[in-house]
Amino acid sequence: MENFLRRGGRRTLTLIILLPLLLVGGSAMIFNLSTVYSLKQQQADDNAEQRELLALLNEATALSETLAAKQLKVSETLGLARDGKMAEAALYRSHASLVDQMAALDRRVTDLAEHTRRLVIPEREAQALIEDFQGYRNYVVMASDIAAIDPGTASRHIDQARAHFIAFAEHAHHLALVLGKRVEARNEAATSAFARHFASVRLTVIAGMLAMLALALLIANYFSRRMSLLAEGMMSLAASRESPAPLPEIERLARRKHGEIAPLAAAVLDFRQALLDRHDAEKQLRDYQQNLESLVEQRTAEVNQARLAAETANRAKSAFLANMSHEIRTPMNAILGLTHLMRRDAVLPRQFEHLDKIGDAAQHLLGIINDILDFSKIESGKLALENADFDLDGLFRSIHVLIGDKAADKNLEVVTRIDPALPMMLCGDRMRLGQILLNFANNAVKFTEHGVVSLRARKVDTPRPEEIRIRFEISDTGIGITPEQQSRLFQPFEQADLSTTRNFGGTGLGLAISRRLAELMGGRVGVTSAPDQGSTFWAEIPFQPARSPAAQIQAGRGIERRLRVLVVDDLDEARDALVDMLLMLQLQGASVSGGQQAIQQVAAAAQRGQPFDLVLLDWKMPGLDGIETARQIQALHLPRPPLMILVTAYGRDEPADQLHDAGIRLSLSKPVTPSTLHDAILESLSGEATTQPLPVSALDLGRLRGRRVLLAEDNPINQEVALELLREVGLAVDLAEDGLAAVELARKNTYDLILMDMQMPRLDGIAATIQIHRLPGASETPILAMTANAFAEDRQACLNAGMADHVAKPVDPEQLYSTMLRWLPAQALTAPAASSAADPEVQDQIARLKQMLGGIEGLNVDAGLRAVHGKLATYRRVIELFIATHADDASRLRELILAGQLREGEQLAHALKGSAANLGAGEIRYLAERIEQALRRSEIHEAEVVLSMLEIKLPMMVSALAGKRESTTEGDANLAREV
Repeated sequence: MENFLRRGGRRTLTLIILLPLLLVGGSAMIFNLSTVYSLKQQQADDNAEQRELLALLNEATALSETLAAKQLKVSETLGLARDGKMAEAALYRSHASLVDQMAALDRRVTDLAEHTRRLVIPEREAQALIEDFQGYRNYVVMASDIAAIDPGTASRHIDQARAHFIAFAEHAHHLALVLGKRVEARNEAATSAFARHFASVRLTVIAGMLAMLALALLIANYFSRRMSLLAEGMMSLAASRESPAPLPEIERLARRKHGEIAPLAAAVLDFRQALLDRHDAEKQLRDYQQNLESLVEQRTAEVNQARLAAETANRAKSAFLANMSHEIRTPMNAILGLTHLMRRDAVLPRQFEHLDKIGDAAQHLLGIINDILDFSKIESGKLALENADFDLDGLFRSIHVLIGDKAADKNLEVVTRIDPALPMMLCGDRMRLGQILLNFANNAVKFTEHGVVSLRARKVDTPRPEEIRIRFEISDTGIGITPEQQSRLFQPFEQADLSTTRNFGGTGLGLAISRRLAELMGGRVGVTSAPDQGSTFWAEIPFQPARSPAAQIQAGRGIERRLRVLVVDDLDEARDALVDMLLMLQLQGASVSGGQQAIQQVAAAAQRGQPFDLVLLDWKMPGLDGIETARQIQALHLPRPPLMILVTAYGRDEPADQLHDAGIRLSLSKPVTPSTLHDAILESLSGEATTQPLPVSALDLGRLRGRRVLLAEDNPINQEVALELLREVGLAVDLAEDGLAAVELARKNTYDLILMDMQMPRLDGIAATIQIHRLPGASETPILAMTANAFAEDRQACLNAGMADHVAKPVDPEQLYSTMLRWLPAQALTAPAASSAADPEVQDQIARLKQMLGGIEGLNVDAGLRAVHGKLATYRRVIELFIATHADDASRLRELILAGQLREGEQLAHALKGSAANLGAGEIRYLAERIEQALRRSEIHEAEVVLSMLEIKLPMMVSALAGKRESTTEGDANLAREV
């Protein structure tokens, strides 16, 4: 045995022992190899079939999407054809293209059906898919073919095609589901086959181990160790919640290019990479969420910081505007106050003219300041609206007063037209509505050189029955606005004319404020205009009915009978407006456009036995003017002549004797409102003037004389102005230069009233007010704030501190006196000291002056004294200056007219008009005004006619005044000295 082994027996033994092992092992290996090869072949077949199934699935999906796009395109094409938006040639080109595309799709559908019939679905399903597509194709092609001829039939074909498309889409969807299931089944089959083949391998290995334990152990150890490694790797990957750990052993297996374990190891590594990708995506998502939360917190903090900064800036802006308002209004108060004091002592007309210009410029600057403050309050949301009853007619009258002089200077006619359906009492914010309308009206006058400015109000429909919606319109015949300019209007600091050579001033805030105010009131604003055709600015604003039964104009109030009234005016809108007002008053109105027609109408009505009771005559008309028309109507000698009212231009006072001679009962100034027309008719019927409330200037300021007041003011100029205004009416005034001084004076003295500035050194007005009211006996002393602070919160701070009222700077003297009279203690007003006007000596001097000058024709001494505030010495200086400067004005006017110097003549006539008004020479003033207006219009003939009358009247007036002056010097020197 040893020799055998030594001689080769070992090899034989090895062969004997190993040969069966080799045979079994070889057989097992062959079996294993065949099994693995079969598994790989099956896997390759499954992969090929899976790729084919996925290709079919993609093709089915693509076909559905393509058909859906074609369906949409065809529908759009038919829609364009039906609307006539696609030419017939384009339709036919579209049809041809569609036919080609359908042919291509037909081939794709047929191929899809053939492949799916072989792999997936039964014959009938594939046939149904083809039939649905062919049906869709046929109807679409037919619809496209007849779209230009018969759109209706084409639409029906499209509907049928849509039904086939839906069926095709359902079959395609079913096909996609079947293909998906087939892919899933193939995957499951592959997995099952793998499991079966793996079990066969293990059985083979176990069988070999029974015969060949060593080889089986080696083979089992080889496979089991590697498969365990793969299994452990899969389990670790499946159990991992975080990023999966590296698998270096499996990576080494995967790097082996030959063998059966490498693909499995590669699959495990692919699975691990998928988990890594998912983990990275989840980590990125978590990081993004955390970053987003941090970003949101950061942005929230930034927004809060920006809000705080905006609030701080808003408070700083408000404080800045309040300070600027105070700083600007303080010198403005000095300008206006000193202008008022200088005008009180002025004599020459040029002095009055210059002072008036100063006052107008200061008021204009004050208006700009108020606009800026209003805009700031609107922007910051601090503007509060009030809700109170107000009179619409009264609002229009106020606007007329404010624009009347400017319109009269341009010879513009202002017409008011209020819808008879509107109630005259409304509930809302009168001041803000007036601010809007006044801005529109001022612009209309500013941009209109000739023609008419119309103010209209009419009721518009609203879905809310409790609401009264009114459309206000301000129209003019001015320069108009281009569309490009209109687009910039109502924006802050924007103007229609932005050039450096612009003719019209302004801040550009007025319209922006008007728009914001209208929006705050629940309304809107707008404009319609065209160049050289005028403009109409409008505002539609809702109001509520008046809450209290306040007094208002009632239709026909005080007019017991239904009068027949004839309106005579050459301007259509003015004539229609007067007729509407007559309807509001329940009067019968008729109208004509000229004097000659009026005479004929009056005569014809009298012959019919239906005479007119009243005639409203416009003063300035072509042909016959109002006065001449009245004379000719009076010359008819009718049994019952009508009463006649002359409707004159704003601020024009016709001589009473001329009106009386023409049979005119009274004159009515334009613009006319329902209330002024009502009062004029009532006055003409009764012969008694209607009662009007006295203005503040008509109050008895003598009630202030002798009262003791304290003025707390630190500005020297404001001190001078305030002291002059207060001492002018006889008040005893103590001055305190700051709040502490005011407290000390109030501690030592008793005052009827205290005027307190707000901003003063050492102690401000609010703190001083609080301390004064704590003094014994001073708790009820009225304290009035007199300050340049213009914000509502400033006024409220005054009231909260215990102040009785607020007088804004620049101080309006009448407002100051009125406020003082309202707050002075009642006992101080029960026994007022006699004013200078009631002084017996002064009254005696006035009586002697009237007696001395009363015989001069055309001179109204009372009017002259009113013009100089009752100062006799000033009136005497006016007489002297009139004699010295205007004696030869008539001859100078004649020379200027002959020389063609019309502008200089207009200026001379204007100066004469002003001087005559200050003198009380109404007829001279009237003639000078007519000459001024005629020269302004270059109507030389009319100017010469009126000048002929002036050449008679003026020398007579100058001679009479000179004669009275000499008799005064000789006969009554004392009176002359007083005068």
